[in-house]
Order: sequence, then structure tokens, then C-alpha cells
Amino acid sequence: MGVLLLVRSSDGVTAAVEQAGAFLLQWRRRFPDACADGELLGVWLRRELGSGLPAWRRSGRDAAPGVRVNDCRDPYRPGRGVGHDVGIRESLTCADTWALCWVDGGWPRGAAELGQRRRRILDGLVCEADGPGLFLPVFGAGEATGGVGAAMRELQGRYPRLVGDTWFVDDRRHGILRFRGR
Repeated sequence: MGVLLLVRSSDGVTAAVEQAGAFLLQWRRRFPDACADGELLGVWLRRELGSGLPAWRRSGRDAAPGVRVNDCRDPYRPGRGVGHDVGIRESLTCADTWALCWVDGGWPRGAAELGQRRRRILDGLVCEADGPGLFLPVFGAGEATGGVGAAMRELQGRYPRLVGDTWFVDDRRHGILRFRGR
């Protein structure tokens, strides 16, 4: 599972990151066990916020996420379907300007590390959306200590018109930090 911060416009990114970061800090402090797999993976600029994204459907003990995903390396040229499932499990919206969305499904859960989970969510959810917008990666504090530059080059090479130059660090003690901007 992973978390995406959806923001309606680029003008609202700074406020959304501050507000969502404050919320995540408090949430993680109050419910540490529930937050173990809730890493923030990216900020997605998307005018429609969560509208039109697949919901994660659950039936009894078996979870059935909402959409089959494609492995697309270019958001304007989807690739061949790989047959994995992903969907929005739950979301929290603030004043219709930003939303935190918990993304779940077999595909993200099967990822061994955050970078792989981020790529799978990009492939499976962001690339599949109509008008994909702009994606700003969020790295975990552990990822930030070794090789964010290489990770950014890899993401921008894989998703050339989707991944922006700005990136953030999700520090569980200090919140979401803007690390580099245009």
C-alpha cells in the first residue's frame, strides 16, 4: 500500500504539502501500528482530485481492487496490460483543494521497496488516468540519504512528460519537506 497526495493546482502545492504533512505527523503519532505501510509516494497534480479513480472493492475476506493496470512508460502511450490490480482504498479530502488517497492492491503490496512501489503506482494508476497531470515524487527519509538524483533521473526517463523537477522527503518526525524545486 502507499499514499498519494492529490492537489488540484500547482498554486496549492505548498499549502497542501504543509497541511497534509501536519495531518500525517499527527496520524502517525496517534496510530503508529496502522501507519506502518502508509508511506507517501508522491504528490499528483490532478484537477479532478479523486474523481474518476478506481475504488478498491472488498467482498468478504477477499479483496478485489477496482482496476486492471497497464505497465506504461509514457503517459500518452500506454503499454501492454500486465494484469495487476490497484485502487483507492480510502481518502481524506480537505476543502476540495487536496486529498490524501491510500492506494492498495496486489501490485503495490507485492513491491519489495518504496521505489518499486512508486513505479508500480505510477504505471498502474497515474498513467492510466485521463489527463494524467504532473507527478512530484516523495521519497522516504531512508531513500533520501542515498541516490535521490539517480532515482529522479530514472523516473523522468521512464515517465518523461509526467514527473516534474520538484521532489519531497516524507520524514516521519518532521513532516513532508520540499527538498528541491524549480
